[in-house]
Amino acid sequence: MKTLIKRTIITASTVIISTVLLTNIAYAHDASKHKKANAEKPKCEAMKNVDHSKMDMNDPVMLAMMAQCTKAMQGTDTDKKVMDHSTMNKS
Repeated sequence: MKTLIKRTIITASTVIISTVLLTNIAYAHDASKHKKANAEKPKCEAMKNVDHSKMDMNDPVMLAMMAQCTKAMQGTDTDKKVMDHSTMNKS
């Protein structure tokens, strides 16, 4: 009888604790608190003249800035010339 009461108490307390922890996790990660509406754009012009061999490649801020600047420097597909295949020789 005592073992049944101990098991019931342990099971009930485990369920209560896990429920409280899981509900707190949902409130802890509110994305609106982390997002900044007026975030600065990276200054990619300054990145062109930087010596990449002297950069710290483990710095997450620098890696993110490099990734954003390479996307911006590559341009979009609309900047590329469209090739007219109708004028090509067919062989």
